[in-house]
Amino acid sequence: MTEVARKHGVNFTLLAKWKSYFLEHGKQVFETNSGKDMEELKKKLAKLEQIIGKKEIELNLIKNFSDFYESKNTT
Repeated sequence: MTEVARKHGVNFTLLAKWKSYFLEHGKQVFETNSGKDMEELKKKLAKLEQIIGKKEIELNLIKNFSDFYESKNTT
């Protein structure tokens, strides 16, 4: 470890702390909650799709009203 610390310009004590922390908690770093994360992402996606759908309806209504008033003003 001394050689690695020296080679990379890292304090030996700090490197020892990192190593100790990694040995204790390293498994958690590489674990994933992909199932839980996927469900959250699916919920967000559904909500965003719903918002987009509402916005499309609003835009169509505005366009229809605009077309209606424009046709009334031209006649």
